This record gives sequence, structure tokens and C-alpha cells, in this order.
Amino acid sequence: ERVVNELKQANKPFIVLLNCMYPNSNEARELANQMSNKYGVGVIPVNCLDMDEDEIKNIIGQVLYEFPLKEININLPEWITALKGDHWLKKELIQTVKQSAERICKIRELSNLSDCLCNQENVTVARLGEVNFGSGVANVEVTLNNDLFYQILTETTGLDICSDGNLMTCLVELAEIKKKYD
Repeated sequence: ERVVNELKQANKPFIVLLNCMYPNSNEARELANQMSNKYGVGVIPVNCLDMDEDEIKNIIGQVLYEFPLKEININLPEWITALKGDHWLKKELIQTVKQSAERICKIRELSNLSDCLCNQENVTVARLGEVNFGSGVANVEVTLNNDLFYQILTETTGLDICSDGNLMTCLVELAEIKKKYD
């Protein structure tokens, strides 16, 4: 407990290795969970005498996820940026990101943001993209419901647009009207 507190005060990324004979046993996993909850850090049960290269890589990977997060880039479909700041969808997405991001300090906590975004009615996928552990910059890729684009177009223009073909027809008609007035 003393060492964990000292490491936390030093603000260095770390995890705890729980050295045990049978790291895959229920008892070892349960103890690791209890320790993780008690100390607020990742705990991995391992048998240090029998560790192989894959286990060492896993441990290093887990340590990387303890690094501090400095910046989150949310990659939304390009058409979202064209919406006005007070548009209901844009406001909803920004509010969700702000509320979730306030509680994120470490890279491992990014899954909380992805989960919150996925719980939004209009989001189909929110997944962690590229992460630069050295700089603490992470990308989250967000995919929205496919029909939403046409719904927003219909709301914004007052035209009934429900497909790419329908959109093209409307654009051609608008171009012809424009030619008449030019």
C-alpha cells in the first residue's frame, strides 16, 4: 500500500504484478480484482518464474495504458462540422464528449468515453483509433446512424431527401432553377 501511494504521488504510470503460483485460478483473479478496486490501479496475476514473451508484452501494453491522456481527438463524419453550433445533434454529441472527458485522466479510461458515445441513440460505433502513448494523444472514431444524414438534410432544407439518388435529383433540379435565374 505504501509503494502504491508513493508511485501515485510521483505521478508515474504503473501497474501491480500479483506474483502467484496459479495466475489463471479464480482465487488469483479475485484477489487481483480486489486489489485493483482497493488501490485504483491495474493488477495482473502472473507467475514470474513461468512468464513467456507474450506475457511480458501484455504487461508492457498494460503499463502503456496507464500513461496520462493529454488530448482526445473525436473524429466525426465531416458533415457534422458543417452544422451550426446550436444544432440539436451537434450539441448532443459535444455535451456527451464533454461530460465523459471530464473524468478521463489515463489512456485506459478512454473506453468510458467510447461506451458513453455508443449509448447515444444516434451513434452506431465509437471506437478507439490511433493512440500516441508518448504524447498522450488519442483518436476516437465515431460512426453515426446512416439514415441520420438524410434526416438532417430533410430537416435543414425542407426537401424530402431519403437516399443518394434522391439527393442527386434534388441537386440537379436546384441547378436547373439556378440556371433560369442567372
